[in-house]
Amino acid sequence: MKIPSETKVQAFQEEVLRLTGVKAHHQRLRFGFPSSKILKDDARSASLKEVGLQDGELLILEDLHDLFLGNLESGQFTMEEMLDKVPPSPEDGEDCTVTLFLDVLSAFEIESHSLDFWHAIRQRLREYFAEDQVGEMTKVSAGLKKLQQLFRHHDTRQRMQLILGSLPIRWKLHQSNKLVIQRSSFFESVARQVHSMNRRTMLTRLHISYQGEKGVDAGGLTRDFFASFARHMAEEAWLWRSTGRGSLHPTYGGEGGAGQMYQVCGRVFAMALLHGCKLGRPLSRPFMRLLLHVRPSSLQELQAELNYEAGEQVDFRCRKDFLETPLADLGLDGMLNFSHEGQEFIPGGAQIEVTDENKEQWLWHSLQQELFSPEAERAADDFRQGLIHVLGGRGPSLCPLLFLFAPEDLIDLWGSGALGKRELALWKSVCSVNSRIQQQAAWFWQVLEEEFDDELRSKVLQFATGTSSIGRDGLSAFRLEPGDGGDGRLPTAMTCGNLLQLPRYSSRQVLRQQLQTAVESTGSFEML
Repeated sequence: MKIPSETKVQAFQEEVLRLTGVKAHHQRLRFGFPSSKILKDDARSASLKEVGLQDGELLILEDLHDLFLGNLESGQFTMEEMLDKVPPSPEDGEDCTVTLFLDVLSAFEIESHSLDFWHAIRQRLREYFAEDQVGEMTKVSAGLKKLQQLFRHHDTRQRMQLILGSLPIRWKLHQSNKLVIQRSSFFESVARQVHSMNRRTMLTRLHISYQGEKGVDAGGLTRDFFASFARHMAEEAWLWRSTGRGSLHPTYGGEGGAGQMYQVCGRVFAMALLHGCKLGRPLSRPFMRLLLHVRPSSLQELQAELNYEAGEQVDFRCRKDFLETPLADLGLDGMLNFSHEGQEFIPGGAQIEVTDENKEQWLWHSLQQELFSPEAERAADDFRQGLIHVLGGRGPSLCPLLFLFAPEDLIDLWGSGALGKRELALWKSVCSVNSRIQQQAAWFWQVLEEEFDDELRSKVLQFATGTSSIGRDGLSAFRLEPGDGGDGRLPTAMTCGNLLQLPRYSSRQVLRQQLQTAVESTGSFEML
């Protein structure tokens, strides 16, 4: 970091916040050698030079919030002692560390002399799961929400394991349940079988096979099944539509059986969590917000959600100056009313013209209808019920797993659906290459980085490993080996071993063409 020595400490802390996300009151900045000097709060109006920071000095940032959580999880301190270690906060708001900590202790009835924080949480969760008291589940769900805020920077899979370890019916790793899929009617054949499963069956490991195809499921077919399921969901236009970003958002057109199908989708997504697998397409962030009961409360939030899902598409409703700019200047004067595709936002909306005076009201209703409609909310209720069928909960909406996550956390857990340059670098970093195809391997990575977009890269990853997303945990290993033949042969994969075989292609262009052909046309293949 380069910064002028005349910079005030307060301005420097704000820059640290921008770069790291650590709030100023949680920053402990050490410098000097040994690093014993501390930038103190009472020096915020002084310059860096005035507090003794020298050019080229090594600066160590400590996050007091994370240090507190480390002490909490160490088991060395009682909860009463931890109260003395809570980091400072400028004000005692609902999201300050001490308030969140006290709320969690109260919700889970953790005693002040307890040492093992997570043991107490798991113990209380098991009791709540075993009891049939909706009031108690409401209390624990609120506690889990506070726990999510307290551990908001912790790995999402660690939080998920907290719930999985508390299920009254254990995840039966050594038992298996066979799922036989017809490729020509993928979604229908999966939905029929998953709908008929009981909870004990859904808590066993899946063994995947495809009718009329050879294949031994050593893990690759299972990963491929989950990665493929969300893409086949996208083909069910009566249930889902694609946003500009490529996410799936519910349509819920009212056809018979739609609620049952959303429950099936929820069940499959829950089983994907149990198997540690990613899905091939992300669900929309507005849909995640409906799952979590966190609807936007302001027009700015609604615009941000639309802008997020629009991707590269341009929507005039996302414009920051939409409310300030006259409709005539936007070319929209007399073009809009309070309805869309036959649905009225308010009674008689089709006859109410949008004007500069009422366009803020129109924008609110328009975005609510597109992203958070009653139909989308019903789909979220059904999908959530499918999660509860597998992961536990009470009633139609109390799924404790969901209270541990923010919308972005769930998107990460189930897979973002695209493979960017950063994820590509992680993939490449664990790759080993057979010396006989060094040139072809170099072309392979060049094609992925320079010629394929994010979606096509994710298809290559699924073809080679059975999953279309690297995920937070990444890949442990990947191999590129020689394949049979030359320019006329397609690449082949063994997904159980994260192995891709490349024939000795004569040029980068040939490799690109054959690789794209393989990943886009493969519908039936032998996979291990």
